[in-house]
Amino acid sequence: MLLPFFATCFILAGALAVPMTPSEVTVIPDPGLNRGVLVNWASDPSVLYWLVNRNCSSDAPDIAVIRLIEPHMVDYHRHDHLRCLYAVEACDLSGCSTPSPFFPIRTGSVPGPPAAIIAAFPSHPDTLSVRYLPPRDTGASDPSSVALTNFRVQLSESENFTSIAAQTEAGDGAVWVQSVQARKGVWYYVRVAAANTLGYGPPLYLTHPSNGSRYPVRVLGPPGPATVVAVVPCEDLSLRVRWRPPLDSGAYDTSEPVVSYMVQLDDDPSFSS
Repeated sequence: MLLPFFATCFILAGALAVPMTPSEVTVIPDPGLNRGVLVNWASDPSVLYWLVNRNCSSDAPDIAVIRLIEPHMVDYHRHDHLRCLYAVEACDLSGCSTPSPFFPIRTGSVPGPPAAIIAAFPSHPDTLSVRYLPPRDTGASDPSSVALTNFRVQLSESENFTSIAAQTEAGDGAVWVQSVQARKGVWYYVRVAAANTLGYGPPLYLTHPSNGSRYPVRVLGPPGPATVVAVVPCEDLSLRVRWRPPLDSGAYDTSEPVVSYMVQLDDDPSFSS
């Protein structure tokens, strides 16, 4: 007589408990600045796979679930300045953990305008130097998450920059002063723009601090020679010298005031003594 065979499975308490919630979750912009996001978390050798929950909807939750084997993810499914939230789950044969908290991030874009144009001044008879400050938003809504790659300074004789008279690029996002070749005596409007690897952001214009209106600057040179009219000896053994102002006071005309004159006396025509 054959006895019936019974099989019983016993589940050991705790043997198939779900994994712990992932820890050390970080969400940062992709250093490549290609609108990507890096999501990292602590590795756990007991985990079979991970689930990343992504919600990029500003209205009702619209969560996409991405399954991964490694404890990190590069998310390229982004757009300029899109705000997304990321949470991570750890999974094995028994199921998945409670998700980590959602971590928000706003993906990269081109930089904002420079924070300020500190000064635009003539540094040579044919050179205008421009000092500025970097943007408060370098591409991820803060001043430091995204590296700047360049600054561009442009000059125009038109307030609306319908044409560009001269421009220069720093080739380095850490250079905050540039010199631009310009024509002496010409009035120029100035603007500066910053760039990251996504391109140039909007420019900042040189404006009056009081009312925000744009105003031009120009390159000046040293004034031309004054014209001596007369040298008259005085009774106290001194000389009285009279002269006319130079025809070129620094801008090929007399529009710039002469701030000082220097009178020299020498018994050598070469003024070498």
